[in-house]
Amino acid sequence: MIYLGLVLVFGVFLLAFFVPGFFISLFFSTKELLLSSFIISCLTLFYTMFFLQLGSFSITLPSLLFIFLPVTAIFGCVGYMRGRKIKIGFHIGAVSIRKDEIIYFAPIVLSFLLILIRSICQPLDSYDNFFRWEFLSLKIFKEGNFLFYPPHNPDSFKEYFYPDAIPPMLSFSYAMIYFVYGAADKIIASCFVPLQYLLILFGVYKLTLTQFSRKTALIAASILSSCSLVFYAIKLGQENGFIAISLIGTLLFMLEDENASAGNMVLAGIAASVGALSREYGCFLLFVGVIVALNKKISVRFILIFAATFFIFTMPWYIRTWVITGNPFYNNIFFNLFPVNQIHKNILWTYNDYYNIFIDFPNRFNRSEE
Repeated sequence: MIYLGLVLVFGVFLLAFFVPGFFISLFFSTKELLLSSFIISCLTLFYTMFFLQLGSFSITLPSLLFIFLPVTAIFGCVGYMRGRKIKIGFHIGAVSIRKDEIIYFAPIVLSFLLILIRSICQPLDSYDNFFRWEFLSLKIFKEGNFLFYPPHNPDSFKEYFYPDAIPPMLSFSYAMIYFVYGAADKIIASCFVPLQYLLILFGVYKLTLTQFSRKTALIAASILSSCSLVFYAIKLGQENGFIAISLIGTLLFMLEDENASAGNMVLAGIAASVGALSREYGCFLLFVGVIVALNKKISVRFILIFAATFFIFTMPWYIRTWVITGNPFYNNIFFNLFPVNQIHKNILWTYNDYYNIFIDFPNRFNRSEE
């Protein structure tokens, strides 16, 4: 059964996480087809589930495919009508590895195998997954909706007890895998983690290649794969993978061509929005993009295109959260402009008082057990 599940996961990876974005990438004529296909497809999946819920439709595999397949077909027509033939091929010379480069691939291969083995043996075992990321995807799979999220009244807190409104890009991805597999199998869902890891390494390679030589790009990817902090952050199976891919995509689309274009700025805005729809702090990618654009001396018109794209694809989720809870960044304190859950607020301030090394540092470790 596990082998059938892996085949199905491979199919959903292609359909849900690459195919729609591939066609739109053709439309924009980007050279970074792999990353752009993944980023755009994830955004398509996010809003497929979002609008199904907004329209009070049950979220099931048939309803998802009912929306997803026609949208993919439309994207395919748009990509084809752009005048670019859809041909998938690989040039052996482009992916050839010289003997002196093998050493750079060694840590990449080993770290990938390690994160793959860990994902299979200890799938989604980080603490937050038990009550947040994977838990939300499990609830969506079982309930066919996320009316309870973010929790805002006694009934919704019975379904989801923690005062969260984290944008569910990752939870939607896990839920989609569960829908296709037909069961909430953590091992199957955890296959998403090594995929993200590979995309991050590939993205860093491509990003470095825009500024430096192939050797330097390989060294950059090799160093990243050797970083224990990066490995730890991605293997958690939380939002870190999407944030990293979003950051890399934002920079890559801005820097891939010497002269900026409207298409590249739209893709950069889409990439940044994926980060903002993965967690609230992902909104910082808007400022990262603007700073990079100013440094590259990109025109104000193109910067506005980037910002407009970001807001168009980001705002619907935050507006929904604002309407439901009264706070678009619920349950975060944002300059005291919006209401928050007071119990949760007090808990966080208690953490801050105790763990913040800048507060009462001399006596921090001498507190009584009162």
